[in-house]
Amino acid sequence: MSAGVYNIEIEQGGDYALAVTYKDSAGLVFDLSSGYTAILSIKESYLDATAIDSLTTASGEITLTSGVGTAVAGTIAIDASKSVVTVTIGSGEHGFASGDFINISGAAPAEYNSVFEVTSTPTAATFTYNAVAGDTITDASVSFYKVSANISVDIGHGTTAAYDFSQAFYDLELSQSTSNTKVLRGKVNLVRELN
Repeated sequence: MSAGVYNIEIEQGGDYALAVTYKDSAGLVFDLSSGYTAILSIKESYLDATAIDSLTTASGEITLTSGVGTAVAGTIAIDASKSVVTVTIGSGEHGFASGDFINISGAAPAEYNSVFEVTSTPTAATFTYNAVAGDTITDASVSFYKVSANISVDIGHGTTAAYDFSQAFYDLELSQSTSNTKVLRGKVNLVRELN
């Protein structure tokens, strides 16, 4: 899998945070909470062997998690046109918003078990997403959780204040045992302080 490309802008002397949700080809979030480390290297050029700055999990500037929210049980129903799926939680409020990604499991047919984008939240106990199959759902009990970022990069203002470049490049790399995977790369534009 090739690295994604995402350009970032950092304000010199300001705090910077980047949240990444790293998924497999099926859209499922990788559990990075155990056995993984990460490094984000900022370099003057993509080809440079020496980094201007290296942020790591060991230094606490990168945090790796499972990306899995708390599992909730509920019911699922599809509208008469078979185009919108409505999920109702068993109790309480879901707290989701349009644009959030939710992992659904326990539905039949299996096409309804995957990661879906919430399209609306009609009530505090219901949310909808677009249907993917024309079948009727035969199993109404499901469990679901919110998919969240499993890689968080935090650069403090003291660090960014010391940056002395206009544009640089970065690579975000994950390591597990003996394998390394470049997850993300791009340009870093530094917005200088105005005095």
